[in-house]
Amino acid sequence: MSQSIRVFDGRFGRLKLIEVKTGLAVAESAEPQVLYKLHGADLTVAGMNLAREQILFFNPGTAWEAKPQADGERS
Repeated sequence: MSQSIRVFDGRFGRLKLIEVKTGLAVAESAEPQVLYKLHGADLTVAGMNLAREQILFFNPGTAWEAKPQADGERS
């Protein structure tokens, strides 16, 4: 499940700020997407690790799902 927090419109285009709950959101969008993690356990997103202070960029049309990392798996 995801929750829309805010939408920003400007000269840069549109930026949607969305909170995503682990394992519940599969996203595919016509726009580029930027993912970052604020808190909690490390995640696996589209086969890549996402930990604090890391950012993932996705091209338009890319589907992804956030899952908790398996025990012992580190980023």
